[in-house]
Amino acid sequence: MAQKQLDALGQDIFESRYAYPGEKTWSDRARVIARTVASAEKDADKSKVEKAFFNAISTGDFIPGGRIIYGAGRASGRHNLLNCFCVNPDDTVQSIGKTLDDVYRISCAGGGVGLNFSNIRPKGEDIGNDPNSHPGSVSIIKLVNQIGDQVKAGKNRRTALMGILNVTHPDLLDFLDSKLNKNELNNFNISIAVTNRFLEAVELDEEWYFTFNNKNYYTYELTREGEGHDPEVIFVTAIDADCALAIAENLKSSSTMVSADVKIKGHCMFFSHLSKLKPGPEPRPK
Repeated sequence: MAQKQLDALGQDIFESRYAYPGEKTWSDRARVIARTVASAEKDADKSKVEKAFFNAISTGDFIPGGRIIYGAGRASGRHNLLNCFCVNPDDTVQSIGKTLDDVYRISCAGGGVGLNFSNIRPKGEDIGNDPNSHPGSVSIIKLVNQIGDQVKAGKNRRTALMGILNVTHPDLLDFLDSKLNKNELNNFNISIAVTNRFLEAVELDEEWYFTFNNKNYYTYELTREGEGHDPEVIFVTAIDADCALAIAENLKSSSTMVSADVKIKGHCMFFSHLSKLKPGPEPRPK
């Protein structure tokens, strides 16, 4: 099989961003990737699997995700071999603390993280016997945002964070205001998880109630349009309708780079040129 030859730009990117010291060609890196991936197989199958992966990767027929290309063969535990993760905090001290730890570790190892904060109770809710004392979901998002500053300060790869809040959450306006007006949450891309019911309410010009735990809050008319790329919207109803996993679970969040949304505590790894490995699907009937 003909080995893939990089052009001048590709070779420059390869050497500056992905090559391990001593590696000169794409085939050098492909061999290390194949060996690393095959290490998970049974001893009797490792050689066969390594050869199959090397043939596919070295020819350019199969290109793994960037974190796999970079991290394969490097120090274990310091580099992710997965691009994106989804970590969604629950409304407990333990879960929020675990989320902060997970995001920090994943970010330091080069992964991107998507988080849906809609399980966090809204600002002004009670904490035990202390009324109107909860700081709200946006306060927790700001804690995660600070992790991005720490990761950058440590000269690690820049964090890739996606913050999501459901269109029903009472903190939605504060969420948008923090990013769009106050110039906060600068380590985040933000998205609103939109449902078909919300789109129907817009079309019918209905009032929209924010709710949490079956409790209705105030209504509001959203009129401000964001500048730049924020806020994005995620059409969760539509995604669940087309997702093969919807029978078992619903989409909660997405990372910043995914072309295919991933489940709770899930992850993804990109690849390209899949069309070279199998015939394309038959067109869907109209």
